Amino acid sequence: MAALLIKHITKALGISRSRVEQWISRGHFRMPDNPIVGKPREWDFGDTMRLAVFATLADAGVAVDQAGMLTQFSMHSFKDEPGIFVAWQGWVDIQVNDPATGKPVQSHTASWMHQIIRLSALANFIANDDVEISVVIHLDNLENRLKNLLGGVN
Repeated sequence: MAALLIKHITKALGISRSRVEQWISRGHFRMPDNPIVGKPREWDFGDTMRLAVFATLADAGVAVDQAGMLTQFSMHSFKDEPGIFVAWQGWVDIQVNDPATGKPVQSHTASWMHQIIRLSALANFIANDDVEISVVIHLDNLENRLKNLLGGVN
């Protein structure tokens, strides 16, 4: 298998190379290894999938620092049915100190979370009361599209 280079990946994803390089240099998208100086970084397909999900989240309006936290781990599917990456924003209860009294009080904050679920579980997942906003990515379709665009990478 030929090495995947950023120029191949950005062309397949339809995004600019400089945009991806900025995400990496600013620490938003994390690569597992440091490149050798003067030599192009070789990507594996797993990192390419993570980048594709990251770019989709960023294009959907998720802040790049949040997208980076949501895509630090490998993407996977299931043997028995398609995998769906769901990023959602919901309300989380937190405890903060009241500025006036210094006493702890309950507060609510919106927070992005993610999970990879089976396609058959999607409707129930989205119906959850904690889900206010969601971005849904069909991982099997994304993987197949990328493999086609990158020339049948395994």
